[in-house]
Amino acid sequence: MTNKKTFASLFESLRGQSQHDHRTVFDDFLTTLLCTYSIDSLTGLMQDEKLLSDTLHRYSETAQLMFPDLLIALQTETKDRADSSSGNDVIGEYYEANFENVGMAKTFLPWQECQRVAKDVIGRLKGDDSPRMRILIPCCGSGRLLVAARQQAGWQNEFYGIDSDPTCAKMAILNLYMNPVYYGETMQSDTPDPKEYNGSYASPAFPDGIVTLDRKEQSRLWYLLRNKFSDGPALATANGFNIAVEVF
Repeated sequence: MTNKKTFASLFESLRGQSQHDHRTVFDDFLTTLLCTYSIDSLTGLMQDEKLLSDTLHRYSETAQLMFPDLLIALQTETKDRADSSSGNDVIGEYYEANFENVGMAKTFLPWQECQRVAKDVIGRLKGDDSPRMRILIPCCGSGRLLVAARQQAGWQNEFYGIDSDPTCAKMAILNLYMNPVYYGETMQSDTPDPKEYNGSYASPAFPDGIVTLDRKEQSRLWYLLRNKFSDGPALATANGFNIAVEVF
């Protein structure tokens, strides 16, 4: 019987081959995932191949070879834990376990609480006709609550997240990509009513792949924040967490 290495153990091996600090390595890994997942299945083209190349070139050849193994381990663990009672936020759990105690990370709501919040808020709005929903979660963290909302509402809805930490915005869109939805988008912003657009990430069902949205005209979330969520649905609150839900 072979011992299959976990995502966490493989990441520690990558750290051992790197001269960069722990948080930088983690963020670089997320960047390589965003680039890898930006490949359009129709064209076979990557949205930002140069960014991927520039990021990997900061590491030794030995370390570069570890990135694909990490990606496979993450995909495998995320898929295997899709129905787990502890959820499947593999990257979020690693982030909390390794950066929280040194003051470099936020604390996220546990998976069971995420499920309870999502059921409480979305369950009140979801009727027998299963309406389409736009779900916005400020301070989305790693996207754990977004994934719980997906579980409760169904993949065929739109899911949006905002977080002041750019690393969290990356984790959230990656978790939405690995738990596919009709449309997902996350934005890095200090406020749910941003005055400036700093870019966002989208994960549409078709064509598949994560898209970096550099211009606000490309962003559904920017439009919704300025027009829909600001005037339309009230924020539903459960356990101190706000979730904006629009039924359409």
